[in-house]
Formats: sequence, structure tokens, C-alpha cells
Amino acid sequence: MLTIADYLLISPDWGEPISYSRRWQTAIQNVITGAEKRAALFTWPRRSLSYILQAMSAAESNYVKRKLFKNLHNIWGIPFWQDRTTLSVQADAGQAILQVGSTENRNFEIGAPYIIQESEASYETGEISDLTATQITVKSNLNNTWAAGTDVYPVLQARLQPTQKLGMITAGIGDIRIEAKEAFDSGITRYIGDASDFDTYKGIPVFGIEPDLADGVVQGFSHPYKLLQFFGSEYLHSNTLETGFRISAKFFETGKAPIWDVLDFFDAMMGRHGHFWFPSWQSDIVVTGAIAATDTQLTIEDIDYDSYWANPYVGRYIYLLFPDGIGVCRRIMGHPSDTVITLEEAVGKACSADELDSLLVSFLHLSRFDADEIKTEYISEDLGEIKVRAKTIYSEAAETVATTTTTTTTSSSTSSSSSTASTTSSSSTTSTTA
Repeated sequence: MLTIADYLLISPDWGEPISYSRRWQTAIQNVITGAEKRAALFTWPRRSLSYILQAMSAAESNYVKRKLFKNLHNIWGIPFWQDRTTLSVQADAGQAILQVGSTENRNFEIGAPYIIQESEASYETGEISDLTATQITVKSNLNNTWAAGTDVYPVLQARLQPTQKLGMITAGIGDIRIEAKEAFDSGITRYIGDASDFDTYKGIPVFGIEPDLADGVVQGFSHPYKLLQFFGSEYLHSNTLETGFRISAKFFETGKAPIWDVLDFFDAMMGRHGHFWFPSWQSDIVVTGAIAATDTQLTIEDIDYDSYWANPYVGRYIYLLFPDGIGVCRRIMGHPSDTVITLEEAVGKACSADELDSLLVSFLHLSRFDADEIKTEYISEDLGEIKVRAKTIYSEAAETVATTTTTTTTSSSTSSSSSTASTTSSSSTTSTTA
């Protein structure tokens, strides 16, 4: 564990969200057609916290000032404020086991620091040596006795920016925005999320978490081309296989587990490195006739499918979200007419005519994340907003055969592993230890 020079223990002003991020790093090489080769440069995600600390008295303002003056350039210990748990029974001096409400869906890690805290002046810190869902075993026995209900936090070992500003509202009251980025520590057994709880289709994970549609889903179109003009004549040329999509959506999740489902999926993809199925979450196809579970054909509203969508990439796959929340992925094999499409296999689930207004049929895109960093804006400890951006990739998705690539790095007591689906297509991935 790194040596923490000082702790910053005034809790944040929850009037503004706490921003928590996880960042991977991916190197991407593009060929002229738009296909990609991707390499993962990190084997675990770097974390950061951003929040407003409000000093509500001269004592608190002076607390912040003296700590920044002495240790601004050193390593800080800052609680993951959104990950609070509490002692479920009293923890006595001399013992090494803490019984807590829960360690799950929080940033507790073996080899990392923790803090038991009553206030910024009353606390005890140490290192975690083992974890279960409701128990923390600490490396050194406790020095003090702590009552049941006392707060326990995982701690971010972080560095602050070399310049800080404390804005004084009065002679004694002020606030400061804390931007804390994780300091590298090789002694922690890193928690890296996976996609094992998500459904797969053709061996590739499906990001089937429904976004907050009330906040809007944004779909972008991209088709690079070159336009040459000589004395009024024009020549148009494009090497790109077809128009690509960039889709952004917001996920408003209630509860720690749903928030971490999104974060775990992002970890499984190692940011932009891996690929997955991503529905457009729009009514791309409107079904006009009742569906039986054994049906392999759907009657649809005329969308000029043959003229516009019958191609090897975007229009090949659909995602049916039924009124009960069940999602089904299917491949379109044919289109006998403008109002009928034929599927590769039976739908597998019925939908009556009365339920069609609540049936969402979207195109299903083979995609990757369009950023290596994901941020959760915690409005409270159990309420978070996450914005996700995805980009379609070019691949003969119908013929893909999913394989698993595992990267394991061991350094001291640190071990990291992550699995991503890769394909035999023109979009390939490579794992690189860093």
C-alpha cells in the first residue's frame, strides 16, 4: 500500500452530484474502410472522484487550508463517499474483523486502505487483508473501539491537481472542488467487473439495460467521403463500407447493484477494447400483426426495408423488447415483401395484438464503447446517472465466432483479469499488458 500523507475527511456537499469515473486506455488503428484493430493498454481501470467540499465554518475552512498547504503535492486518502457502509456490530479494540452491512457494489479491495469514521477528527485507518459480502478482515488489529452504526468507507489513494482554489463566501465559509485521481499502487488485488450476468447472442454479450428514454437517446450518423471538384465537375468517393452510427444514452439507476451492472459491463469491455450488441432503443421497426412464439415471420409497417436497410451490417439484426421487459435478439434472413420480414429462427415469445403498442423493436448493432472513461454522477449513495456512448463497428456479424481472450497480470499481490469477446472479422482486438 502507498504511504498516504494526509486524509481529506469533510464529507461532500450532496447538493451537487459526486462524479465517480473508471478509465481504461485503448489504442485504435483504423484502415481506410473504417474497420479497426484495437489494443488494450491497461489491465485495470484507473479511478477518480470529483465533488464539492463545502467548509461551513472557520474551523472547517482552516482544516482544508492547513492540509492543502502541507500536503498538496503528496498522496491523499479520500473516502469513496458514495460507497459508505456501516458496522453492523460493535468493533472492539484489538480485533481484526469488521462486521458490516455490505461490501458489495463498492470499491473495497484486498490490499487497499479503509477508514472507520465518526468525523474528520475521529477516525481509524488500515489495510484490508480479506473480504466477504458482510465482513472486512484488516491487516492490523484495531486500536480503538467503534460502536455499531459507525461509517466505514473504502479509500481512494489519490493525487490532487497542483493548483487548488478555496472560494471564500464569507470570512469563515468556503468551498472547493476536489478532483482526485488514483495514484498507482501495485499492491492491490483489483476488482474488475465482468459481463457474466448479461445475456449473450451468438456468443457476444448484449447490453440489454434499458436507458432513461425520457431523457432522450441520441443517434448520430457518420459516412466519411471525399469530394473532388474541377471547374464545377464533381467526383465523390467513399471507402467506408456504409454509414455508421454513434448512439448516446443516459441510464438513471436506483440502487447500488444496477449502477454497478453498467460499470461491470464497461469493465468487461475494457472501455473501447471489446465489442458487444447494443440496441438502438428506438422503434426502428413497427410490428403490425400479433406474434406467436413459433413465428419466423413478422408483419411490419412499410419502412422500405429492401431499398434502405437490406445490407450486411446495420439492418441485419433486431432486438425485440416485450412489454414484460424480456428482450429477444434475432437475425433477419429475408424480406418477402415491404411489410414482411423473415427471421433466422422462431421469435420464441408471443405478443398479442393488444400488446403491440408496448412492443419495442430496434435494430441491434454490433458496437464498442466510444470512450475509455465512464462516469457515474451519484445524486445520492444509491441513485446514479450514467451516460453511455457507443459506436457501431464493421463486421460480418452473422458469421462471427466468439472466442475469449484473457489477459492476466501478476505483480506482487496484484492480479487482474478480464475477458472480452473477439471475432474473426475485420474488426479485431488485441490485449496488451500495461
